[in-house]
Amino acid sequence: MPVDTSPDVMMAQDIAAQLDAFGTKEINAKQKLARLLASNPRGFVAAAVPVLAAVKQSPGVRYLVNLLTQEKMLPASLLDPKTGTSAAAAALRTIADCGTNLQPMLELALNRALQDHASPETSERILRLLELLALIAPPALWNSFQLELMAHPDRLVRSKATLLIGRSTKNVAWLGRRFLDRDSRVQASAVEALWVVDPAESKPLLLAAAKSSYNRVAANAMLGLHRIGEPAASQLLMDMARHADPLFQASAYWAIAATEDPSFLPFLGQQFKASNGKVRLAITRAMACIRRRAPSTSESGQPALHPEPAVPISSE
Repeated sequence: MPVDTSPDVMMAQDIAAQLDAFGTKEINAKQKLARLLASNPRGFVAAAVPVLAAVKQSPGVRYLVNLLTQEKMLPASLLDPKTGTSAAAAALRTIADCGTNLQPMLELALNRALQDHASPETSERILRLLELLALIAPPALWNSFQLELMAHPDRLVRSKATLLIGRSTKNVAWLGRRFLDRDSRVQASAVEALWVVDPAESKPLLLAAAKSSYNRVAANAMLGLHRIGEPAASQLLMDMARHADPLFQASAYWAIAATEDPSFLPFLGQQFKASNGKVRLAITRAMACIRRRAPSTSESGQPALHPEPAVPISSE
C-alpha cells in the first residue's frame, strides 16, 4: 500500500511526533512546533485539527492548543469543509478539555452565517456550527438563535436545530409546538428530541405523534415509547410494519431494528416468509441488527431489553 506523503499528512505526522517527544524533550518539542507553525501557519493549523481529534489532554497537547489559539485560526480550521465533522467534533472536545473556550468565537461564526445569503454552502456551515456548539454550549445559548434558526429557509437547518435545541433545553411545550410545523422532518426531529425528556412529560406527546400521518414521525414516536417501556409500543410497531404504505413498512422495520429487542424476532421471522423485495431486505437487516447487538436470551427464557438504540435514529 502506498504511503501518503501529501504536505498535510506529513505536517500532521510531524506535529504528532513532537507531542510524543514532549514528555522527555519538552524544550526541543516546543521549538520544533514553533518552527513548523512559522513555516506554514495555515497548513499547521489545518494539520493540527486531526491530530487533536486523536489525542487526549496532556502537557504537550495543552501547549499545542495554546499555540493554535494565539494564531486565532483554530475556529476557521474546525469549520473547514476539508475537515470531517466527526474529526472537528473530536478535536473540539480535546480543546475544551484543555481549558480553552471556543464558544464565543463559534457563536460569532453562527451569527454571521445566519446573516449570510441562503445557499447550500451556508447551510452546511450552519449545520457544522450547530454540531460543534451542541458539544460545549449551555442550554441558554439557544435562546439567542432560536428564532433565526427556526425561520431559516433550509429545512435541514430547521430540523437539526429542532433536535439540538430540544435535547438541550428539554422544553416539552416548545417541542409540542414543533408538531405543528409544516415540515415533517422538523416534526420527526421534535419527536426524537423527546427521547431524552422525562417519560412522564414525553409520553403524552409520543402517543399523539404515534398517530401521525408521516411515517418518520410515527416511527420515531413508537421507538420513543418502546424506550420508556410503554406496553403498547411493540404492538404499534408491528401494526405499522403491516401498513399498506411501503414507506411506513420501511420506517417500522428500521425502528424495530433500533429497539434491539429480541422479542421481535418471531414476528420478523413470520414477516420474512411472507415478504419479498425491499421489504424482505428491511426485515433481514432488522433481524441481523437485533441478533448482532442484543445479548442472548437469559436463563429464564426472557430476552433482555435494551433502552438505547445502537444507532441514533435520523429524522430523515
